[in-house]
Amino acid sequence: MDFTHFRRVSFGTAFFVSLLGITIVDAAYLGRANAAQLEDHQQRHSMKGEKQLASARKHIVNQSYDKAISDLSNIIDKPGDFRPIDVAVAYQFRGYAHLATGTQKNQALSDLRAAIEHPALPNAKKHESIARISQLYASTGLYSEARRYLNIWQQWSGPKPREYYRLSALINVMLDDQQPAYDDVLQSFHKLQENYPGNIMARIQTILQAEGNTRLNLFQGFMNELASATPIVTKPTPSRNADPEYPNKAGRFKLEGYVLVGFDIKTDGNVQNVQILEAVPENIFEKDVLKAVKKWKFEQKVIGGIAVPQEDIVYQIVFNLMDLGRNRTAREFRISATWHDCSPNSVSPHFCPR
Repeated sequence: MDFTHFRRVSFGTAFFVSLLGITIVDAAYLGRANAAQLEDHQQRHSMKGEKQLASARKHIVNQSYDKAISDLSNIIDKPGDFRPIDVAVAYQFRGYAHLATGTQKNQALSDLRAAIEHPALPNAKKHESIARISQLYASTGLYSEARRYLNIWQQWSGPKPREYYRLSALINVMLDDQQPAYDDVLQSFHKLQENYPGNIMARIQTILQAEGNTRLNLFQGFMNELASATPIVTKPTPSRNADPEYPNKAGRFKLEGYVLVGFDIKTDGNVQNVQILEAVPENIFEKDVLKAVKKWKFEQKVIGGIAVPQEDIVYQIVFNLMDLGRNRTAREFRISATWHDCSPNSVSPHFCPR
């Protein structure tokens, strides 16, 4: 038998298989390399967006609104260079910055609408934008438009903050909806009926007899009266509050930010029902905050010789890098915790749980 052809075919087959094997190995290597490059690219985009958002937030806090708007416009104008969620949040923050100037309401409305229509913006952040849009329309007397956006917010599940019910009460009063206004007023103030001696429904009926700005002023005065009738909230006294750790990821990429955390204090001073209310940037500091806050302990609050629980406690925990030079170590990280007044007559109760 002539094996020449067989040997020739066998050699060709073996050579092809070896080439195929090399190609598969190369493809697998290139696939892993490309995946690593993609992950690194996504990580750089993530860090870039978070750092720019944190910078803009700092400018807003410092009332440098033009600088904040510039930072945020860099993200909005180049959406391909950033994650979709960074672009969505940039629209939201730029709307807040325009609103804070006091002279750019139309630009604020445009940006806030873009934020709530962006598919990447989480519902938790969308309700903040919708609240601002509703407030803007209500402040200009466009109560039907204000209600339209409030109705969008109402359709989402989850608890609503007191700000929602106060705004809804105002809109319902101005649109002659007596019963919904009454229900919203009750939702706006904790344990209101136990502390207010008057007839709330009768007062609302009297207010509805007025018109225009007179009705608005009467209702706002009534809400201030109700706020003064609710229990006074005092700052809790900590007895064991260790700061959270500064996350390695945040330190490595020189990230700063803050977390708003809410919880209740039991009669023995330990905390419960800990929840994250807001975090900037997201998915960086939350785990360390939750781990630390769950171990916090406060002095007992005693009324009439009896220890009582303390509800709706809110702290803002800020993570900063101390500017001590180019080389920053863990010893140069600064973390501060600040109590937020969530009483009904506080200036800004938006992030307080109801």
